[in-house]
Amino acid sequence: MMHLQSTAKTEMANDKSTLAEKYHYTCLSSNNSCTTVYYIHTYGENTIFYFTLEQGKKIDTLRQEMMTNTNDSVIKETIDTWYENNLLDYAEYLEDTVWCNDRSIVSGSLAGKDETATDETYFGPYERKNTTHNPTVTCPNKNDAFTVSSELGNGDLTYPIATLTIDEVNMAGEAGGNSNYYLFTSNSWSSYWWTISPIFTYNSGASPSNYYIYYDAGAEYVSVNSTRNVRPAISLNHDIVVVNGTGTNSNPYEVDFP
Repeated sequence: MMHLQSTAKTEMANDKSTLAEKYHYTCLSSNNSCTTVYYIHTYGENTIFYFTLEQGKKIDTLRQEMMTNTNDSVIKETIDTWYENNLLDYAEYLEDTVWCNDRSIVSGSLAGKDETATDETYFGPYERKNTTHNPTVTCPNKNDAFTVSSELGNGDLTYPIATLTIDEVNMAGEAGGNSNYYLFTSNSWSSYWWTISPIFTYNSGASPSNYYIYYDAGAEYVSVNSTRNVRPAISLNHDIVVVNGTGTNSNPYEVDFP
């Protein structure tokens, strides 16, 4: 729901390539002392991108500051408006649950000082889908666990509604080209829809990318500046009973409210 925010400065790189590729903390100076320390996170052919570390800050502090949930995304604003127009009368039947916008950093120079500087920083959902193939319904960081209640998660949601994670889509049966799972509804390109799962961000300034589901029933990623559909999801209270339907697009579940 929220996206990585960072501000980078640049400096022309001369003989600093070895330093920039691996050893991140530097003064960007040949002097034996300096008043400002920089953390290099991307090294290009002619440019170094870096963060300025002031007042004793370390890379851990920078990562925390990047992940503050300050501004609502366009998707969150859209979903909240849809909820207000369609679900407010059913609020008592909905359960506050965790919607995991997992921004745990697994690789790239922002993962830590021992990582080689690269332009991309990858998040947990990418590793689980493409490397470990081990989807999960747990959320590594409370700050990424979006909920209404601050006891259950971060408390940053207005209403108990969001979009599914790529992990949940995987567990539902998504596997490139498989159209025999219940989340697949259309063979039209216009049926693309966003998940909440971030993939990577370009440290040099390009927009972060999120997973989306495309019309061949598979999953792909694209910049968050791209246009895709929004498919909100809710969690019903545990005592809601299904009285009819099979859960398909043509025969949806019918539930009985107590």
